[in-house]
Amino acid sequence: MASLLPTGETTFLDANGVPLASGTVEFYIPGTTTPKDTWQNSAQTILNPNPVTLDSAGRAIIYGSGSYRQVVKDSLGNLVWDQETAEPNSGAVSFGGTSGGTANAQTLSASQFSYGDGQIISFVAGLSNTGATTISVGGAAPIAVLKNGASGPVALATGDLVAGNSYFIQYSAQLSAFQLLLSVAPSTPTGPFLRGYLWGLTLSNNAGDPTNSIDITSGATASDGATPALMSLASGLTKVANVSWAVGTGNGWLDTGAIADGWYYPYIIARSDTGVVDSLLSLSATAPTMPGSYDRKRRIGALYRTAGSFIAFIQDGDFFEYKAPTADITAILTTPTLRTIKVPTAFSVMARIGVQINNGAGVMPNANHWDPSLGASLPSARTGVLQMFANTAAFAQAMSLVLDVRTNSSGQIYNSQTAGTLTAYNLETLGYFDSRGRVN
Repeated sequence: MASLLPTGETTFLDANGVPLASGTVEFYIPGTTTPKDTWQNSAQTILNPNPVTLDSAGRAIIYGSGSYRQVVKDSLGNLVWDQETAEPNSGAVSFGGTSGGTANAQTLSASQFSYGDGQIISFVAGLSNTGATTISVGGAAPIAVLKNGASGPVALATGDLVAGNSYFIQYSAQLSAFQLLLSVAPSTPTGPFLRGYLWGLTLSNNAGDPTNSIDITSGATASDGATPALMSLASGLTKVANVSWAVGTGNGWLDTGAIADGWYYPYIIARSDTGVVDSLLSLSATAPTMPGSYDRKRRIGALYRTAGSFIAFIQDGDFFEYKAPTADITAILTTPTLRTIKVPTAFSVMARIGVQINNGAGVMPNANHWDPSLGASLPSARTGVLQMFANTAAFAQAMSLVLDVRTNSSGQIYNSQTAGTLTAYNLETLGYFDSRGRVN
């Protein structure tokens, strides 16, 4: 629909309706005597003098931005009026339609936009952004889009624009940028009540690259430390362990050095200034080497590498189960002995072990397994007992059992056997329960 166009030049008249030939118009910040600029073009590149001198017909071209105190005088300097005024479209909202272009260089067609300070455009995002973003209006040069940050305007982060959602942006002449309205400074709940919170963020071997890549589902967790804050991962990530860390899915994961065999510890990390959340992998279970500006973290698991590859596993909440357990111990002694099994070595966990024991004939010995914190002596005859009796000397026996036993911070348990006719013994680590920092 067409609209009436305003006149290209402004005409000023005196009290009798006569054009103010050679009159002047002065512009100030409202309520003050501080001069404020006006321009001869909408792009604000050609300044008017202040005061503006009117031509013989009392006319002048005057573009303004925002509100003004306007003082009009005749050619002899007599006051005609002293009033406040404002640009007609300073509060107007123009509709830009659905954005096109690319995710981080989007385009709009808001015909009313004229680079006026405070002008607002509403639009529907046609694409979801994946980082810092610009918007080009009507084919003009791209303009950066900023949002409110804890210390002032900052660039957009991944997911600030979501395809299908409606948004308002306001042009700032001072910043030469759009500001995303209704965005708030990153603010996440903090406090001791969050300390144990962890939801989602499930780890799994990546199907395309099980050797080095791990998938992480979306979720949220409290950061560690004295004042935990919520870190929310809106979309799942795939991170590559044998590549140095870089933000974003499909990028490097390792904090420092080169990948090797052994235990590694994945973290969720975040920046408090921008709210960006990502993941990091480290040899350290407590102090990873954090990327620049990332100041929040939380360990979300422990992963074992051997023969240059991550062991295949399934995570179910706090339980990490090995897909193909292998024998960790094939002999058991009659004296209590610390034995290392396949669990994280930086903190205590509840290990799930499977034990098979065979005897040739006669009485099968007792096999005991216990938490090292209970001491080097067997605390109870029923602590991790596997026991079976044979009725005849010729009847061989075998028994398999699954037990849960707590380890020390070196990945060890105590075990021993009583004297008997033992012909075979096999202990496999089936998996372990990792509280992921909630109690350790």
